[in-house]
Amino acid sequence: MKGALAFASLLLACSTPPRTTMPPPRFTLEIHSQPVGVIYQTPDLEQRLRQGGGGPVALTLGSSDVSRAVIGPAPSDLIELHLTEPASARFRQVVPRFSETLPFRVRVDGRELFAGVLYTAIGAAAIQSPVLHAADESPTRVVLVIGARQGAAYGMGSDEAARRVDRPELRAALGPKLEQQSTRVTWQWQSGR
Repeated sequence: MKGALAFASLLLACSTPPRTTMPPPRFTLEIHSQPVGVIYQTPDLEQRLRQGGGGPVALTLGSSDVSRAVIGPAPSDLIELHLTEPASARFRQVVPRFSETLPFRVRVDGRELFAGVLYTAIGAAAIQSPVLHAADESPTRVVLVIGARQGAAYGMGSDEAARRVDRPELRAALGPKLEQQSTRVTWQWQSGR
């Protein structure tokens, strides 16, 4: 009897596929330490970064630093990242108020999806690469808004530019923190950083 039970257990173990759980994709946002100036086109920005422009990474934010992410219907030209209080404090320490043209990179599982520059939402430069706007939502919270290009925060977007930032792998990496709006996400802050 003992042998039969052992044999049955062995058969069951062999016939049941092992359960594997894949970890969720890992999102990171890296902000570099040195401005690169106003660079209008994405290929030019990418070339500057390949040549070492922007200096070392000064701040890395990950999924655990985002308390909530908001995005519109695909392709969305704006993605809001609501930072946690500790991440907001780190951001304020590293990124001076009204910083412009600090480059940033968005990665999923270490693979770069796109790069852009920190710039004020109301800025007049015709930057065609992705931009990152920062706003103080409260005394303790910062909201980062990734725009597909300068002006996207005020309705000057395009589906082509939006597809550059609104990537399925990014949506997957933001996972349960992602709230999809039924309409376009718009810039809600009058006084941005």
